[in-house]
Amino acid sequence: MSNKITLIGNVNIDLIMGPSHAWPQQGTEIVLPHSEWRVGGATGNSALALQALDAEFRIVANHGRDHFGEWLAEPFGKKSKQWAVSKNSTGLSVGITHPDGERTFFTTLGHLNDFNLDDVKKQLPQKAEPGEIALLSGAFVTPRLLEDYDELFLILKQRGFAIALDTGWPSANWTDVIRQSVLRWCASCDHLLLNELETRSLIGFMDDPIEVVALAMMDVLAEHGTIVMKRGSHGALACKNCKVIRQAAPEAKVVDTIGAGDVFNAGYLWALSQGKDLPTALKIAVATASTAIATQPRRYSDLPIAKAS
Repeated sequence: MSNKITLIGNVNIDLIMGPSHAWPQQGTEIVLPHSEWRVGGATGNSALALQALDAEFRIVANHGRDHFGEWLAEPFGKKSKQWAVSKNSTGLSVGITHPDGERTFFTTLGHLNDFNLDDVKKQLPQKAEPGEIALLSGAFVTPRLLEDYDELFLILKQRGFAIALDTGWPSANWTDVIRQSVLRWCASCDHLLLNELETRSLIGFMDDPIEVVALAMMDVLAEHGTIVMKRGSHGALACKNCKVIRQAAPEAKVVDTIGAGDVFNAGYLWALSQGKDLPTALKIAVATASTAIATQPRRYSDLPIAKAS
């Protein structure tokens, strides 16, 4: 029997445009060959992938009081009925892709400015189901909730959730204050899902071998916690109980890497919810992300779960 997954964080509109070969001069216009308007945000991307995997999950979020807010909620049906409704307009991220696979974001937070701990508590059950994992994502684009992240961790633990965390990259960069906060959250994390640069920036191990970075993270996670580092075309690496596991990425025609880490998270959590072991979960996560980034427009209908498992 599968276990439920709870997603908590940002769902917003993503407008993807590109690829842009050069940054335009001010006052000029460039024409780009591709654009795509889609449900996004770290939490939204994970939710769409889980939905395609027919996973049992709930999504705790909010949306704006406008047409676009209703448009964001519509794909999730009953799962979005309990979302808080912000007085602000719906937030938007414009992602400009580049030929080398990198991307640049311009974001307005809109409704995300209002998402707060009370909104979360109203949507959470008083007691988690056995084996239920809560994934926290989009911390740095939900400023009011971020203020109460310590209390949120406490509430989740009290209600029996295992906790997975993907902070994303802080807009203020990895300042000492932000590092201290994230390291404090890590002490309650059962699964820390960061990319390699985020992990290195968090603990300051910029030039050390990646295995050294992974083993160092064992000292800051909850007992028996798992660190997972997403490494793009190099696949992923995980470490639990001081055992390091590597997973290479398959060759893929990369079209759009936006949200790849969020889709990876979905594949990883889905695998765990099905009782898969860590090496298999890592394999499924890499395969899930690799498939999604090769589609345009983005689709999740052909995720290769059967092949990966």
